[in-house]
This record gives sequence, structure tokens and C-alpha cells, in this order.
Amino acid sequence: MTRDTHYRLIVIGCTLVQIVLAGLFLNSLSRPMNWSAVYAEDSKGYLLAAEYFMGRDSAPEDTGLLRYRLLSPALPFAASLLGRVLPVAAAFMLINVVLWCAAALVFYELLKQMFDNRQAACGGAVILTTSLPLIEWGLPVMVDAGAYFFSGLVFLLYFQFRRRCLEAALVYGLIIGLGILVKPTLVCLLLFAAGSFFFVDRLWRHGVAVLVVAFGLVANVYWLLGLTPQDFFMYGAPRHRGLVYIVSAAFFCFHWGWLFVMQGFRSQQRYRMYCLVYFAAFAIPYLTFVHNPRLFFVCYPAVIPLIVSGMGRYCEARKSVWPVVVLYAVTSNILTLVHLYVMRTLQIRDISDLQQKIQLLFS
Repeated sequence: MTRDTHYRLIVIGCTLVQIVLAGLFLNSLSRPMNWSAVYAEDSKGYLLAAEYFMGRDSAPEDTGLLRYRLLSPALPFAASLLGRVLPVAAAFMLINVVLWCAAALVFYELLKQMFDNRQAACGGAVILTTSLPLIEWGLPVMVDAGAYFFSGLVFLLYFQFRRRCLEAALVYGLIIGLGILVKPTLVCLLLFAAGSFFFVDRLWRHGVAVLVVAFGLVANVYWLLGLTPQDFFMYGAPRHRGLVYIVSAAFFCFHWGWLFVMQGFRSQQRYRMYCLVYFAAFAIPYLTFVHNPRLFFVCYPAVIPLIVSGMGRYCEARKSVWPVVVLYAVTSNILTLVHLYVMRTLQIRDISDLQQKIQLLFS
């Protein structure tokens, strides 16, 4: 067995264990809200979109929600194809399990390329697969697992395609367009590619090709579905906007991993600029449309490499990053349990809910 195969099996093994734990957490703590490992807050809209692709009519009162979720048509369409032999919800879960595992492997390959260190790459993939947003929203009928996968894939493929022929850039543009069709906030991937091609590597023709192909694919799919900007703004008004929500999102995504970011940034030379470009590309749509704190996870391809790099420097004398990675994974799971208990068992979804609970307590 090669070292690569050994580390990939560790990544897949940790991911499958985490998927089982995620299912147990969600089924145990989501009951008061009638949610589970299958159904969560956005599941209704994605099920409506899948049924639309299967030719089923929706109720008139669901038309607005359906059209909004059709802005993320890729995974509902895939689920509708599997839904001909499986229940649609089971099709979504199967797709999400596959994409969760694929995302972990993509991050392993990405980090291995960035650091040329298989142990650190494996540790970084474990950090991804045990992150709170993926545990909480990776399994249910939603598109978060797909967003993780495409964010890592586009970051990885940039380094594979950037110096190749123009035809490779066209393929890269198609992959980015498909990522945006998985989740519109992944427009940050297009901003990253454009910024890197234009301002870092000065590959103007490649940048133009990627922009034209990605934008063309998304625009044509939306046109075929009859969607307009009004469909986005109908349900896409920013929610939970504010510094408190941004800070809490950053904490729950990376908790004490932030302690390693600056050390990782100082030690990372080769890919530092690309991480900065990606983080800036993430910040533009995130700060403009902060729908909820969980969308902070889109910045993972820029932040996880810095955390891993910082951990590597910290553990240099110890020859192993595994004690720190294991502690990180345990912390993520504990935070997920606390978050699920507060959000779903106690049903405190935001600051206003907390204020109401306190008022009822003292009334």
C-alpha cells in the first residue's frame, strides 16, 4: 500500500465515522423542530426543485420558494434523476455522502500540492471533514456538501490549469459555472479565478475565457429555467447581517484554529497571494449578501491551508500534527453538539429568540 493510499483511507475512514456521528447528532437534537439528518431548514425548497425536474407541480403558495431554489439547480436535478429509482430525500442524502467524501479527498490533494507533506494534508482534510458547518448541514436535503466540494476543487484545479492551453481554461470555466449552479454564493470562485488570472499570473486570455464560459453557462441555465433577478431578491434578502454574526460564524467554522492562521500566513510563501485573493473574492459576496452565518464556510479553501501551515510550524519539533488535529476534531464535534442543542432543542435561532427566552424566564 502506498503512502498516498494509506492517507486517503484515513481521510475516508474519518469522514465515514463523522457522517455517522452527524446523523446521530442531528436525529437526537433536531426533533423539537421536526428536523433530522434528512430534513433541515432549507430542505423544502430543494425538494420542490427536485420535484419540478421530475415534472411534478407545486402548490401555488410554494411558487416563490421553488423559483428561488431553482437558482441552485444542479443538485436538485441530479437528485431528480436518482429519484426515479430512490425516494428523492434518499437520493439527496446519497449525493451528499458522496460529495462529503469527495470534498475531503479534494482537500487532501489540494493541501498535499501546497505543502508537499502528506501527513499535514491528511490532517487538513480531517479538519475539513470534522468542521461544524459540514457536520450540521452536510447530510440533510441541502447543497452545502456540494459547495464544499466545488470550492476545494476549483482552488485545486486553478494550479493544474493556469499554465495550460486555452482549451483547459474553457473546461475550468465550465467547472466554475457548474459550481455556481450548485450554490450561487460560489460566484466567489469566479471572482477568485478572475483575480488570479488577471492580477497574479497575468494570464489575460485565460481569465477572459473563464469569465465568458462560466457566466455564459449560468446565464443560459437560468434563462432556460425562466429565472430573473427578482427571484433571487424575493427570498434572498440579507438575514443575520452584522458584526456579531460574522464573528460567531468565524468562531464556529474554525474556533481555536484561528490561533494558527497568522503563523501559517507568515510561513506560507508560494501560495500566500492566492489565499489572499480567494479570501477577498469570498468577502465580496459574503459581506454583500450575508444570508446567515453558515455561509462563512465558503472561505475554507483560503483559511484551512493557513491553519494547516501554522499547525505544521507549531508541531515541527514534535514530528506529528495528529495530537493537534485530533483535539481540533473533538472541539468541532463538541461545538456542534452545543450549537445544535441551542439552535434546535432550545430553538434559539438568533439574538431576538434569545431575548424572548430571557423575557419568558423572568416574567
